[in-house]
Amino acid sequence: MSAIRKFKIILVLLTGCMLWNQAAFAKPYLASVLEQDKNDGVISLGMTYYYQYQARIGKINQLPEKYQTYSVSPNHSFSLFKSEVKYHWSEFSLQEQQLLMPMFWRPSSSELPLTIKSPSGYFLIHYTNEGEDAVSQEFLSAAAENFDLTYNYLVNQLGFYPPPVDNIDSPEYDIYIRNQNSGDYGSTTSESADLSTTRDDYSSWIEIDNDFTQTFTKGLNGLRVTATHEFFHAIHFGYKSFTNELDRFFL
Repeated sequence: MSAIRKFKIILVLLTGCMLWNQAAFAKPYLASVLEQDKNDGVISLGMTYYYQYQARIGKINQLPEKYQTYSVSPNHSFSLFKSEVKYHWSEFSLQEQQLLMPMFWRPSSSELPLTIKSPSGYFLIHYTNEGEDAVSQEFLSAAAENFDLTYNYLVNQLGFYPPPVDNIDSPEYDIYIRNQNSGDYGSTTSESADLSTTRDDYSSWIEIDNDFTQTFTKGLNGLRVTATHEFFHAIHFGYKSFTNELDRFFL
């Protein structure tokens, strides 16, 4: 066996050992720890979701101390997470439902008092200039432009149905911009059934981060991918409610 071949074999073995060590000693994410405790009967399904929800909105320090050192998985979509909670809703106690309900509430006008319409007039963007949720003018203009570009491509060019109109405050589709705390890009939340069609379709609203400084893809690039990703979820909800086990995989 040549020296080069031996070196390659040793390199492969060392690399494998390094990867194994990383996997073996890497700290698990909060969801994995909670899932194990649920399976062991330590906590209920509802509290498993509630603790994850609290961590995602930046309140991990309010969890039981044993969970406070774990981080939220960056690969679990918040939109999918909300759909999972809705799917299991009937399995939660009344108290657990009350704890989880705020994740489906729109941000209030006292939190985000300012609004601007996108150039197309299709989107109404809610924001603030103050506090941790403050948005720069550059970011705000880019958000309006990119949601319009996404709508034009997905609806006008590809021919998807636009999301159902909610008519809450106004007929425009609502986008809420505020700090996502845990590194989430944003989420799309289904809301009310559209009774004007025969489809199982729902209206929805979108919430996105206010600067994308804590996400893997940062700044305006983070905004661009999120506008496209989340608005496509809104289109999904216009075709199907995604509340059963099979449907959730399409999110």
